[in-house]
Amino acid sequence: MYEEIRKPRLLRNMPLLLIRALPPIYYFCRFAGKEVDTRAQVVFESHLSYLAKAVELLGNALNSEEFRRVKPVFSELQNAPAQTAPGRFEKITIELARLCTKFEKKIQPILKQKRVELVQLYLNNVQRLKVLIVDNNDEAGRVDKLSSILENFCYYRVDRTTPDSPEYASKLIAADFVLFSSTHPPQIHDEVKALKTYRKPGLALATIEIGDVADKQSIRHGAQLLRNGFQVLFKVFTPVRLFTSIDKIYMKHRLELRSP
Repeated sequence: MYEEIRKPRLLRNMPLLLIRALPPIYYFCRFAGKEVDTRAQVVFESHLSYLAKAVELLGNALNSEEFRRVKPVFSELQNAPAQTAPGRFEKITIELARLCTKFEKKIQPILKQKRVELVQLYLNNVQRLKVLIVDNNDEAGRVDKLSSILENFCYYRVDRTTPDSPEYASKLIAADFVLFSSTHPPQIHDEVKALKTYRKPGLALATIEIGDVADKQSIRHGAQLLRNGFQVLFKVFTPVRLFTSIDKIYMKHRLELRSP
């Protein structure tokens, strides 16, 4: 069902700062079992709190009772039974998307006025993941754009390291999530072994285009990683694609780990 929510035609009029809160909430609802991981719960509840406040802010700015009526539903979702929570959240999201489409022309100028306030609301309310980028590239600055997207559009706390750094192990321990970026795909296999040792969720970014030419070697190594159960993105996509992938993998990992 969440694939329906992610369709561009449904979310195209929803502000990015609302979309940003959706994946942690949905995937917590989807993967949570009887024993709930403490860290995952904090991330879930903080995003739920932010989304309720952001909807209230927009509702007040629009002077819309329809928007205001959505807010109490988020509180109900926090205590919803596990078997019904995903379905309830899908309905809330679809209703929110409908309202954003209905008030599209009024929302756009409000977003320009309130963007800084909404960003600060997110930063102040949400338990943000610390994402570590492992930079194993020949070219300097190859991950600069990625780092900027993760920090300024996905709103993660971002750190960087290299496999040969003396701080490599300590930064892996401190991270919530690890992204591997490498122009040496075979070496990723050695690097990702650290994730099992440190029990960290992670994702490899495989570059499949050099100029306009597909890099077949990267595709082969990416496919091999996938067969071995490691998640791979074959190019750096939009912020939505990045934070959806990271939040999904993080929630699945934490809730399957089920340890505080």
